[in-house]
Amino acid sequence: MTDASPDRLRHIEQLYHEALQRSASDRETFLAHACRGDDDLLADVRSLLGYERAAAAFLERPALSEAARTLAQEARPALTGQRIAGFEVLSLIGSGGMGDVYRARDRRLGRDVALKVLEPTLSADSDYRRRFEHEAQLASALNHPNIVTIYSVGEERDVSFITMELVKGHTLRHLLTSPMPVRAVVDISVQLASALTAAHGAGIVHRDLKPENLMVTPEGLVKVLDFGIAKRTGGPADAEGAVGTVGYMSPEQALGQPVGPASDQFAVGAILYEMLTGRHAFRRESRLETLEAIIHEEPRPIQALNPRVPAAMRQIVARCLSKLPEARYPSARGGLRPGVCSGRARTCATGRASRSQARQCLRQ
Repeated sequence: MTDASPDRLRHIEQLYHEALQRSASDRETFLAHACRGDDDLLADVRSLLGYERAAAAFLERPALSEAARTLAQEARPALTGQRIAGFEVLSLIGSGGMGDVYRARDRRLGRDVALKVLEPTLSADSDYRRRFEHEAQLASALNHPNIVTIYSVGEERDVSFITMELVKGHTLRHLLTSPMPVRAVVDISVQLASALTAAHGAGIVHRDLKPENLMVTPEGLVKVLDFGIAKRTGGPADAEGAVGTVGYMSPEQALGQPVGPASDQFAVGAILYEMLTGRHAFRRESRLETLEAIIHEEPRPIQALNPRVPAAMRQIVARCLSKLPEARYPSARGGLRPGVCSGRARTCATGRASRSQARQCLRQ
C-alpha cells in the first residue's frame, strides 16, 4: 500500500464494502470504473476482497459438523493400558483435533516413546490417513537434533499411529507466561533457525510453527514437532485454501496462496515477538479480525512493549514479519540480504552461530 493516509484508507474501505454488495461477475466492472486507472487503489481493494475469500474458508464446515467432531473427541476411549503393535500404552500426554499422544513402552527395545494416534473417526477417512502418513514421511526424512525423531508408522485394529522420540520438558506455550529474558529468546531462536535450515534445505516447509509445536527440554534443547501439514517445495501449487494456525500463519498462507520457506520465517517472527513482549503480534477478538491484522496491519513496536530488547533482535523480528515474502530472508539457509544488519546478526539469524556467539552479537 503506497499511501496509508486516513482518507486513502477510508476510500479503500468504502470501495471494498460497495464491491461486496455486488455479485462476483459485476465486481470487476465496478472496480475498474470506481478506481479510474488508479492501479494501486485497485490492487488494495482486490487484496481486501482476497482476504474475504480466504477468511470464508474457516466458515465452510457446518456448525453441526463441528459440534459432532467435538463430541467425538470428548467421547473417544483412552488407550491407556492397551497394547498396540508391541507398544504398551502407559499414559496420555496430550490431545488435539486429529488425535491423542501417549507415552508408550517399546518392550522390544526397552525404551519409552511418544505414540501419536489418529482420532478414530478420522482413521476411516483415506485423506486424513494419507496426511497422517505424510507427516511421518516428511519428519523422518530429517535428521537434526532440533527436530523430533520419527521411529515408525503403522496401523493395527483400525488404529493409525506414529511412534516418535519422547521429548521431556514443556511446550514453549507452557513457558510463555510473560516476556522471556532476551538470552533465553536468543537460545531458542538460534536452535529454531538451525532446525529450519535443515528442513528447508531438504525442501520441506513446516507451515504450522507455533509455541504449541515447540518443545523445550529441561536442558534447554528445542525440538520442533508436528509436521502434519508440512509440504515439500517445488511440488504442485496449494489447492487447500488457508491452512495453518490463525495468529501464526503468513499473509500468503492466510490468503490461500502457495507458500515457501519465507512463510515459516513469518511464523518465527510472530513467535519471537511473543517471547520478547509477552503479547501476540496479531491476535484480535475473532479469527477473521486476526486474519485481517496479519494481512494488513503491523504489530505494536517491540520497543514500546519491552525497551530492553536489542536493536539487532528487533530488526530480525521486523524482517521476519514483513508482509511480502520477498522482503523476508531468502531462506533460513541463505541468511539475511547484504545490508540488512551486521554480519554477526546475520549469522545468528541463520542458525550458523553458537549460542554464545548469538548472545554476543545481540548485546548491542
